[in-house]
Amino acid sequence: FIDSNRFIVREETSAGWFHLYLHSVDKGRLHAITEGEWEVTEIVGIAPNKKTIYYMSTEVAPEERNLYSIDINGKNKKCLLADKGYWRVYPSADMSFFAAEHSATNCYPSAGVYNSRGEMVRSLMRGKRSKDAPDYQRNYYTFTTERGDELQYYLIYPEGYDASKQYPVLITQYSG
Repeated sequence: FIDSNRFIVREETSAGWFHLYLHSVDKGRLHAITEGEWEVTEIVGIAPNKKTIYYMSTEVAPEERNLYSIDINGKNKKCLLADKGYWRVYPSADMSFFAAEHSATNCYPSAGVYNSRGEMVRSLMRGKRSKDAPDYQRNYYTFTTERGDELQYYLIYPEGYDASKQYPVLITQYSG
């Protein structure tokens, strides 16, 4: 709820994407706040001014999560945490600060405290790559099923990979 009459709902569109909508207790759905061929995965918080909403989405890529802010009228959208990868956000009650964890395939996890504009005010953890860590290669791909669904997958190749050799394979499947 934003006030005693208006509230925000994360709803699925007719095209199958989850987006934010402003509703009124008296009038029902008023308008879409977000739209596009991507999903809002979580409402993180609402600013004290009741005009700015913070949310996580898959707008960059289905396997990524980034933090955005947008005005309740659907204008002034900003990506606040844009580093490629997956962000987890833990907001303060008034959204003036939030802690955030970041992980990606090309770096070790990091964490920090950020202000409401997405500027880091304190680093909590900077993962460093060990000089002894294996140097592996991860490649991302997509394929289309016989039904027309596009699915993502990745392959991790061992250090010193040689395409002319055979290697054991470990398959992990996620049915989310």
